[in-house]
Amino acid sequence: MTKNEAAKNEFGSLAVRQNNAVEAFISYAMETAALTEEQALTVVARYRKDKLCKFDAVSGRYLVKHGAFLDADVLRRAAGIEE
Repeated sequence: MTKNEAAKNEFGSLAVRQNNAVEAFISYAMETAALTEEQALTVVARYRKDKLCKFDAVSGRYLVKHGAFLDADVLRRAAGIEE
């Protein structure tokens, strides 16, 4: 295996981990705050844009800056449902 092939494999597994992290966050938001998939995806996008969460490449999860960002009412506000 060449260096380029090894790098492609590594980036491929990183992409899979990032995709799994998004899916896990969406699943959590849907269960916790009773959001639709589209609303949960909006929350993920907003949190990433505002740098409220960070992708952990080792665990393949998104980590939030503070646990309060995972509360149901905060997730609903981030989705634009509540004010």
